[in-house]
Amino acid sequence: MIFIAVDLGMEFSGYCFKFAGSEQICEPKWGEKFGFNSPKTPTCILFDENEKFLKFGYDAVKTYTRKTQKDEAKKLYFFDNFKMELYGKELHRDIMITSKNGKQMSAMKVFSESLRFMKDHALEMIGVKYSASDATWILTVPAIWSAAAKQFMREAATETVKGGGLKELFWIHENNMNGQTVNKNIEAFFRELIMEVFNEFNKEHPSNLQRLLYACNGDLECFYNNRLGYFQELFGKVNDTGAYSKRNPDWEQKVEAKVASFYDDSLRSIESLIKEALKNPNLSISYIFLVGGFALSPYVYSFVKERFGGQCKVLCPADAQMAVLRGAVTFGMRQNVVESRISRYTYGIKIVEEFDQTRHRDKRKYVTKEVKGYWDVCFHCLVQKDESVSFDKVSEFNFTLIERDQKPVQLILYCTENKSARLVDERGMVKIGSLTVSMPENKAGRPRLVKLQVKVGCPEMQATVIDVNTGEIGSVKLDIMSK
Repeated sequence: MIFIAVDLGMEFSGYCFKFAGSEQICEPKWGEKFGFNSPKTPTCILFDENEKFLKFGYDAVKTYTRKTQKDEAKKLYFFDNFKMELYGKELHRDIMITSKNGKQMSAMKVFSESLRFMKDHALEMIGVKYSASDATWILTVPAIWSAAAKQFMREAATETVKGGGLKELFWIHENNMNGQTVNKNIEAFFRELIMEVFNEFNKEHPSNLQRLLYACNGDLECFYNNRLGYFQELFGKVNDTGAYSKRNPDWEQKVEAKVASFYDDSLRSIESLIKEALKNPNLSISYIFLVGGFALSPYVYSFVKERFGGQCKVLCPADAQMAVLRGAVTFGMRQNVVESRISRYTYGIKIVEEFDQTRHRDKRKYVTKEVKGYWDVCFHCLVQKDESVSFDKVSEFNFTLIERDQKPVQLILYCTENKSARLVDERGMVKIGSLTVSMPENKAGRPRLVKLQVKVGCPEMQATVIDVNTGEIGSVKLDIMSK
C-alpha cells in the first residue's frame, strides 16, 4: 500500500508519498532546468486554443511567457493562482473561471487537469509497478472553504483518480495571510519604483520578471545579503534604467525601507486570527506552529514570536513548506492522528413536528397524504459550534417518516453560528446541502422508524441510514453544490 498526498496550493503545488511500513516520506524537486530546486512548483496550468492540456507549473509559466514575447499567447488559456476561485462563491459543477488573458473555461476541467498532472507525475516518479488504484490519495483543502468547495475538489479529484481510495484533509487556514499577498505588494512596489521602465521590462523580458518574483516568493531575503545587484542586473536590460538610477541615488535605501511594509496586510490577518483563537474559552492553546512556505520568512516568525511568545511557545519546523503535505500523508495512514477537531459552525438537519394549533398559530402548515398537519421548519442539531469533536464521533438521530411509502428521503443540511438554534428560518441559518437516502420498499405498510448516523468527526461528513423495522441500510448521497 502506498499513500500519496497532493497539495494544490494557492500559489505553489506539490505532492509527497510514503509506503506502508516505511519511515521515509519522499517528494520530488521541481524547476531544476530553470535554476530552481524547490519542493513545490507554481500553481499554473496552460491549455491550447482547443482547451487541451499543455503544461503545468514552471513549464507552464515558461511556455506562456515565451509565447507572450512572440504575441502567440492570445489563443492560449493560462491560469495561475486559481485555487481561491472556489472561495466565497455559490458553486455548481458548470462554474467557469477566467484565465489570465481573459478567456473562460470550466473550473472543473482546470482543477481536474491540474490534479491529473500531479497524479501522473507521482505515479511516474514512483515507478511502473503502481497504478492509481494501488494508492490511497489524500487531497488537502483550506479550512476556510465551504463544504460545497470541498465537494467540488473531491469530484474534480474523482474525475482524475478512478479506482483509488480518496480521502480529504483540511486543516489549512488561508486567505490574505500568506505569501501571495506579499508578492502582490512586491510587484506593485516594483511598478511604483521603476514606473518608467516596468511595462517595457515586463513586455521585453517577462521570464526575467517572473524569475525575480519567484526569487522573492514571500521571503525577501533576496533584498539583503548584498543581492540588490541581482535586481540592478535584471533591470539593467532596459536601457534607461541607468538614467533613472542617477535621478534616484537612494534607490537601495528605498527598497530596504519598503520591505517590511510588504508584510503588513498578511501579518495583521495572522495577528487577528491568533487573537481570536486565544480568546476562545473552549481552547487551551500552548503551542503555535508555523507551517507552509510563508512560515520560512524571518519576518513572520519574529512577528508571531514578539506578539504571542509570552502566551504560547512558537515553533516552526525546519522544512515548513512541506509540513502540511507530510502531515497529510501521516493522516492518510492513521486518521486518528488528529484526535479531535473544533467545529467551526453548528450543523444540523431540518425536521418536522406535529402541528399544534396553540403553539404553532400563524405558522406554516404542511399536510401529508394521510391528512396530518406538520410544522416543517424545526432544526435538529448534530454538532454545535466550538464543540470538540473526536475523529470517530457519530451523531445519531431517530425519526419516523411522515409518509409510510416514502422511498427517496431527502434530509436538508443547515449550518449556523448560533449554538442554540431551533428553526431553519432563523437569521444566520444557511442551507448547505442535502442527504438523499434510498430506502427499501415498505411492504408491511407500517410506520417507518429510521435511524440516522452521521460521522461528524472526520474531515468529510459521512452518513448512514438504517430502517429500524427491517435492519436494512439505505445508501446515502451527500450533495452540497447548488447543481
